[in-house]
Amino acid sequence: MKTYFFTILCILFLIGCDRSEKNTNSLKYPIKFSILQTRQPSKSLMISGSAKAWRMQSLSFEVSGRVKDVLDENAEVQILAHNSKEGSLEFTGEVIAELDSSRYDAEVIAAHAQMASAQAEVKAMEIEIQDLAPQDINSAEIKVASLQIAIDQTLRSEEQRAKAQLNLARSEQKRAKDLYEKNVGTKQSYEQAYNQEQSANSFYEQVKAALETKDKELASAKADLAKAQAALVYKKARLEVAKSAVERANAQLLLAKRNQQDCKLLAPFSGVISSRLVTKGAVVDPSRPVVVLTMMDPIKIEVAVNAETARQLQPGDSVSLQLLPQNDRIESEKKNNTPPISGWIESKSVSADPATRTYNIICVIRNRQISPRQSLSPNLSNIEKKASLSRDDVSLIWNLDPDKASGSLMVWTKSIDKDEKGYYCWVLENIHLDSGKIQHSLVKAKCVRLKTLQEFRSFANKEYQEVLPESDLKPFMLTVRKDFPALSEEIWLEYIPKDWMIRPGDLVFVEFQLKPLPTGIYIPSKAILQDSKGNHIFVHENGKARKIYVKPQEMFGDLYRVLCEENLEQKQLIELGSHYIKDGDSVIASKIQERGL
Repeated sequence: MKTYFFTILCILFLIGCDRSEKNTNSLKYPIKFSILQTRQPSKSLMISGSAKAWRMQSLSFEVSGRVKDVLDENAEVQILAHNSKEGSLEFTGEVIAELDSSRYDAEVIAAHAQMASAQAEVKAMEIEIQDLAPQDINSAEIKVASLQIAIDQTLRSEEQRAKAQLNLARSEQKRAKDLYEKNVGTKQSYEQAYNQEQSANSFYEQVKAALETKDKELASAKADLAKAQAALVYKKARLEVAKSAVERANAQLLLAKRNQQDCKLLAPFSGVISSRLVTKGAVVDPSRPVVVLTMMDPIKIEVAVNAETARQLQPGDSVSLQLLPQNDRIESEKKNNTPPISGWIESKSVSADPATRTYNIICVIRNRQISPRQSLSPNLSNIEKKASLSRDDVSLIWNLDPDKASGSLMVWTKSIDKDEKGYYCWVLENIHLDSGKIQHSLVKAKCVRLKTLQEFRSFANKEYQEVLPESDLKPFMLTVRKDFPALSEEIWLEYIPKDWMIRPGDLVFVEFQLKPLPTGIYIPSKAILQDSKGNHIFVHENGKARKIYVKPQEMFGDLYRVLCEENLEQKQLIELGSHYIKDGDSVIASKIQERGL
């Protein structure tokens, strides 16, 4: 009996084992695999950093005066390019603020008048010099020269000859006298010699008198010549003084024009007005800042790293910027299709911060503007006349006194315009500020006639004027600036607020690419198993799992670089499911593998 019972148990056991083996052979384990390839991964490091403005500058006028106009906060200004008269490309910033230039305009007019007066004085002196004809001086010089020649070559020799004749006559007269007194000569000879001596003396006196007269004429001619030359020198000196006055007047004119130009405060670089420090009507001097201009693109990211990391980072290395932690960033990019932000290392500090022992890394990132609300434009391709409004193009209408029922309203001065019929403004239809956000839709603007009053107010860094509307106009409606391009009742307008992706003060995450790792086959640590013979992996081949023994080398993060006697290139590494399979088990791609996750 016992033998029979034991035989039945053995038969049942064998039947059960056979069924279990059949079930095992028919079972396929779900797995997820990846293709192995030789690669050289780079080691990355993600560190939080602080965004700062690449440049922030307080701007002021170079001259004093009363503020005529100034842009609002958050207004964007650009550097505009244009061709100069010489044909070269010049860059000029947009006007940020403007002073009342009437005083400097008057100075320019006065400088022009002074310039004209100085130029007229120069012209008058040139005419006077021309009136003092050069031939007059030349004739005086010729007269002096001729007199000098007459004296030197004629009268002087004539004087000498007359003197010689006089001396000879005197000698003859003395000899005749001596002979006559000795009764040797005759009286007639004596008287003849005496008469000759008197005649020679008279001729000598005549020649001498003529010479003295010519000397006086020569002296007078020389005086006239010197006077004419002195007059010419004097007038030339006055001409030089007049020319100096022209240069001085020209310098004053240039200074007056420069002061006139300085009444406009131009942007030195493209950016956003982060702070407006004065209002319309304020009196400012050159030392008082008017606005603070912040450069938004590019933007600077400061990151503090240790000494070892600083040695691996060099200026020019590329970086990747992430606004959110990695998991949140991935979901955000999938939702908004936001491309990654790339940049580069601009510089790094030479010495460490004594307090933290860290080195400061400066990264440069190209910033861009994004819209927090999706535009309707892609769905409105059939609309021809449409334009987008930004927050700088619109402003709210508000009550002067909200607690009192009054017919007057305050309207943005930059939205008020005037034509032959009077004052008016453009108002967006069916859009007004309520308890929620301004609804994003496509609307048209309508023209509303106004009667302007004397009240002006500065509110929220904008200038408003009190008006009486002639048609339906309510508080919290939106007005559009009067110089908006092609503004009419036929154009469709879409209000799309935009903001910068990175703003100064934001906390961001910077991913640095460190030195590359050795080339090889890299396997996740979770896919490497161990048994009595060593470390091994499973690969997928023809629906089966095959065990391959490997030798792990360096570990980088969760990856091992492995060596293997067999070529692992293009092998299908089983990453998920390897912990519950054996060599030769049937496997199948899981739903995760099929979905590509």
